[in-house]
Order: sequence, then structure tokens, then C-alpha cells
Amino acid sequence: MVCVSTLARNVCAEVGMLFRGIWALRRRCCTGPLLLLGIAVGLFYHTVTMHRDRTEFKSSQRDQRNKSAVFDYKLLLKNPERLASLLEASQTDSFVRHSKRSCVGKAIILTGQHAPTDTEVQLYQRVLQQQGYRVDQACYAETSASLRQDRRDGRDWSVLICLKGSEKSCLRKINVAHPQHRQRVNIIPAFAGAFLDMGGVCRFLTDSQLSGVTLPILPSACAFSTSPQEGTPNAAEDEWRQPITHSRSDNQDLNATVNVYVLVTSATPLTAFVHRTVLVKTHLDKTSYATELQVFFRERLGPELSHQAVEHMNHVISDILKAALLTTKESFTLKLLFNFTLLFKVPFAFSKGYLILDDPKSPEASDPLSRKGRCVDPHLRQLYTDPPLVLMPAFNTLEKQYRAEVPFDVITVRIRPEPVSPHCHIHLDEHLGPRMANYPVGLGNSRINILVMDESEAEPVVMTIYTLHIYRDSRPSLPMFDEYVMCSFVQDCGLVVRPDQPCGLEPIPGTRSSEEAQASPRPCLSGDEPGRWVVPCLSCSDNRTCDWREVAWQPDSCYYPLLDQPQLQTCMMDRKVLFIGDSTNRGMMYYLMERVNTTLEDWDKAHDTIVYHNLNQGRTIVSYSYYPQFWLPKAQRPTFQRALQQLLERSQPLQNSPQTVLVAGGVQWLNLNHLRTIQQVLEREGLEKIVVVVKSLGMGFHLPVDGIRSLLLNGVQELYNVNKNILESAKHLGYEVIDTLSVTMGRYKEFLQGQCACHFHECSEETSS
Repeated sequence: MVCVSTLARNVCAEVGMLFRGIWALRRRCCTGPLLLLGIAVGLFYHTVTMHRDRTEFKSSQRDQRNKSAVFDYKLLLKNPERLASLLEASQTDSFVRHSKRSCVGKAIILTGQHAPTDTEVQLYQRVLQQQGYRVDQACYAETSASLRQDRRDGRDWSVLICLKGSEKSCLRKINVAHPQHRQRVNIIPAFAGAFLDMGGVCRFLTDSQLSGVTLPILPSACAFSTSPQEGTPNAAEDEWRQPITHSRSDNQDLNATVNVYVLVTSATPLTAFVHRTVLVKTHLDKTSYATELQVFFRERLGPELSHQAVEHMNHVISDILKAALLTTKESFTLKLLFNFTLLFKVPFAFSKGYLILDDPKSPEASDPLSRKGRCVDPHLRQLYTDPPLVLMPAFNTLEKQYRAEVPFDVITVRIRPEPVSPHCHIHLDEHLGPRMANYPVGLGNSRINILVMDESEAEPVVMTIYTLHIYRDSRPSLPMFDEYVMCSFVQDCGLVVRPDQPCGLEPIPGTRSSEEAQASPRPCLSGDEPGRWVVPCLSCSDNRTCDWREVAWQPDSCYYPLLDQPQLQTCMMDRKVLFIGDSTNRGMMYYLMERVNTTLEDWDKAHDTIVYHNLNQGRTIVSYSYYPQFWLPKAQRPTFQRALQQLLERSQPLQNSPQTVLVAGGVQWLNLNHLRTIQQVLEREGLEKIVVVVKSLGMGFHLPVDGIRSLLLNGVQELYNVNKNILESAKHLGYEVIDTLSVTMGRYKEFLQGQCACHFHECSEETSS
């Protein structure tokens, strides 16, 4: 068994080189601080091709592509235009492999009052073409050759887009109410009368069918007024004028106009989605700006009032949509869906101009999956994803296993399964999991279980399990050329952690070989030496020209020597190494164990305290304690002091000397109080002379994942300052440090499976050749 890392390549040789330098420096004596520092450096400082489960066929395909790319590289270097063209073609090919690029039919855009060069028209044209459609344009249905009745009855199209000004033409010319099964139109006849006229929703206020119905429409905003007196709001208007205000510390209330984008896809049943991004203009802003709705409400109103604001918005949207349907001659069952989030599902009827709804306090009104019925058909009707995934095989309600591939830049996927029966409950991953969720997609394989459950009885029962396997490609990479330049980067432009530093690739003057690195002024004696990632590229202006298999961490003013395995084993002889922290610290422990023993004999995702005696022919002992145990209720979680004391007790006997090493740290829980606790506990236990290594913070929690906390950009940027304080305080206490935030922040997309997006290591069974 081996433990590998997305940020580690050829780690055995390089850790050996690190300890070789330390060995010579310390006259054949390896001390604790540099021991753990070297292990961490080896873990993070180089990259590896991870995914051993790729087939030999894919590997041979990749080799063939690399050979063809190398064939005319000199010509490409002399002809940058051709290089750019090749890269664009490569990018297009990658997009083709991850989307439905086959020719799927004809799309017609009726531009109406828009000019063919308008941005909206061009956007539709480009997106439809990227999806494989042949696109025709015309101003109106009557002038479109593709829609003429004498040409196969105008039925040879698959998608019809009727832009502003062409809607009535579409309704006159095309029978959009009964399209063929493969045809899609962006007009719903049931809503045409409600929203296509200039009067719009203002007409609802004078519609006799809606008399007596309170609607969330301000009459004063319409061209006419139904108020008793001009300029005086009536009771209905006064009700909807009541704002949701939040008293801020500066005694200012928030007044904002929020433009919400609603997509209605069906009238029977009524199905609607709201986009997560909105346009907002507050009383403090001169212009509108785009933002995520949930983020805006949470930041401006706080958790409690933000929920109230969302509910308020839900009522506004649903009432308007219900009013639009009630102005037609038909009645419908309401099934209103938000974008990936079910809003509610309740029946309603029209009687004497009023909306008759079920009691909102009843289970049926509040819970779309009524507990009164049994789950008799435990299957999925459909599996919706964002971005759309190409499932293999294509979705079939009886098929339980699916695979999908996504390119490197896709780091999150939204999953929304829909059951066949409304009495079946859906949970993702576990019995109490969410019905739909935003998932981080790590490099390599990620697995998502979809549980179809019967919850009609007191004890829920899992009826069916669907499984979705998502494979995410590694970063696109060109093979190393004979002629290249060395480029460097501190951070990715997609997530600028340090605004004071440049992002993306920058050229490095000259190329420093490994021999030159050995001749550098001094070896690095600390794990927080400033540095950057370096990678060979054809051009530093385009990261698609780089050989990312050769990327390496390089300190600015020193070098890290390495030890080979025999020297490492000698260095570890008769030592006890104690780890306390989360899964990232546990990964460092397993990497150390593998380096000492060549392979891992034991491995477990331990979440408690565990001791390993089988290292280095029994001459080295490693122990570990998981902290913090976040899954327990807050009142039941062991404190850091208790977890540390338990680790010390389980690891006895301990020497008060550098032969005992304590490694503490994790992703983002470590703070200055923990450092003081370490000092106090070690002094009380008579272990103040042991070596303490502090692993600082790391990247993670930067993605909007359901069920766990996520950091906004300013929160990620603040991590850098917190991390700096931890490093300085630890060194002031005489502890060794490892700055893992600086190492991981530039490659935050290269995480492995896990909700926190913070795992850059994994252990797997070693495959025999």
C-alpha cells in the first residue's frame, strides 16, 4: 500500500536528498525538527501523476498525442500564431469530449426587434453551435424559410428561440402548444397572454378573475392606479410595501432592488427555476451589480433575516405565477421548483376569484414528499446536474450505475435527483443526507450515492441505491520540449489569496538546474522559507504550454537537500513521533510511515487515537490522535488539551528529549490558543525538551459546498494573515514550522475527493506490475 499526493512527485528520492544534506550538515546525526520538516517538504514540494486506475488504452492514447505534439515543436516555437491555433483546437477537442457535441439538429433564432449583431443574438448563436446545432436566423416566423408550411410542415427544427418582438409571430405561425417530442420552444402559450403584452403583470390588478385576490404588485408602479386616492397606497399595496429591514451597527437600514431571473419551463405541471445570480442595486450603489442571491442576503441581513427575505421572494414569485395561470381558462397543478431547490408542491384551485390553498401548516402543504404514502416505485425519474454531465450509460430509470468525465476546470457539480413517486424520499450519500447538493469534484474518481428511501414508517428503509462515479481529468499538460523556459507562480488568478502579489505564470531569468541548486548558498533550515512553484513551458503567457508533470516547489534563497531511505531509517531509529490534527496531518503521518517501511502495512481513516508499532523493524513508534471531532455535539467534543493529553498517555513511555517529536496542525482549525495549550501541557508533563513541529493552515473550504462552511474570497485572503501569525508565534515558542498554506494556495484546484476540498493526498492499494 502506498500513500501518494497530488502535490508530491518522486518524493522518495527527494526526501532522501533532503536528509542527505542534513546528514552531512549534522555529522551523521539527524535531529527531530529537520526530520519532520523534511518529510513535509517531500510531501508537498513536487507533483505526481496520480490516477493509477486509468486504463492502458487511455495511456497509449495520451502517449500518441504527446508524440504528435513533439513532432513539430520547433516549427511551433518559430510560429506563435500556429501554436495559439493548435492550443485553441486542443481546447475545443477537450470541450467536445465533455459535452454533447454531436450534430443534434437545427435551431432557429427569430430575432424580432434585435439586430443580428446584438450581443444577445450572438450569445444564442454561439452556445447553440457549441452544442452541435445548425443555426438559422430570421426576423419573424413568416420570413423564416425553415418555418414555411410548404417545407415539411415546418417540422424539421429541434429548437426555436423567439426573442423580444417575435413572440406573437411565433404564436401565430407555430403550434408551440403541441411540439414533437424532440422539439423545444422558449414560449409557453399559457403564459403568453400574461407576460407578452405591454401591460404585463399590471393587467392582473384589473382582471375580473382575480378580483379580491391580494397580489404582490404595487399599483403605483403601473401606468394606472387602483388606489382609493392618487398617490395613496391601498391595503394590498401597503402590505407588500413592508420591507425586510436589518438594523446595522451604523444605524442604516438596507434598501435594495433585486432583479431575479426566473425560468418557467412548463405550465402543466407548472415548473419554474430561479437563477442563483441576481442583479442588485442598494440605496448606496450608483449602478447594479451581479451577485449570488444567498450570499447577498446572508451578508446584508444575517442568517435569520436572510431566510425571511428568501421566503418573501418565494411568495412574490409563486403568487405572480399562480395569478398568470388563473387568468387562463385552464387550471393546473402547481409544482414550483427553484434552480436546484424545490420551493413547494401544493395543489390549488380557482373558485370565485380566490386562490384556495391547503392549510399551510399541514404536512402536505409544507412537505412535498408526504409521509402518508408508501414508496411503491423506488426509482429515479431523472438525474439533473449542473453543469450537465454526459452519463455513461445514458440515464435509464432501471440502470443503477453511471460514470461521467469532467475536465480539470470543473471543480463543483450540482446534483438534483427526481424520484418517480412523490412518496419516495431522496438522500445523497447517507440516510440523513440532503435531497440535492453542490459537490466538490476532486482529481480522479469521486463517488456519489443516491438513496431512494421509504420513510412512511417510523424506521426509514433504503429501497434503491443509484451510484454516480465522476472522473475529473488532471491539469492539461504538454510534454517537455528540448527548448523551453522556466516559469513560476505564487498563486492562481482564479483565487487571489494575496492581492499584493502577482498571479499566474511569470518568467524566471535563466534556468537553474539541480546541480546549480546544490551549489546554492545554504540549505533551508525552516519549513516556511519564501518560495514559489516553477514549471517548464513553451511560453509563460499560456499555461497550456507547460509540462505540469515537472512542476516543483522552489525556495527563493535556499535549497532542500534530500535523504535516501537507508539514511531516513537510521535517522528514525528509536524515535517516537506523535501526530495530532485532522485528516491532512494524518496524511503526512502515513507518508512518513511509507517512506520508512517502503510500503504501508496498516492504513485506516482513523478518527480517534491509534498507535503503530510496526515501523523500522519495531525501532520506531508512530501515534496519532484526531482533532477536532467536529461530528460530535459541541458539548461532547473533547477539548484540544484533553486530546493532547490522551495522545501522550497512549504513547508512553516518552523521553524528554529530541527523540520525541510532536506534530500538530490541520487545515484551518489551529490558532494561537492551541500553541499556548501545547506549551502548558508539555511543561506540566515534563516534556518541554521534545521537538514540536507546527503544520500551519492549508487551502480548503473555498468552494460553496452544501452541508459545510465555505469561505468567501475575503475570508480566504484573511487566512494568509492568520497563518502568518501562527508561524511567527510558533517560532517564538521555539517550535519548528511547516508553511503549508503558501504551498497549497497556488494549486487549490488539485484537491482529491472530500467535501472540504482540502485533501492533497490519498492512500491506495499498490498495484503489482
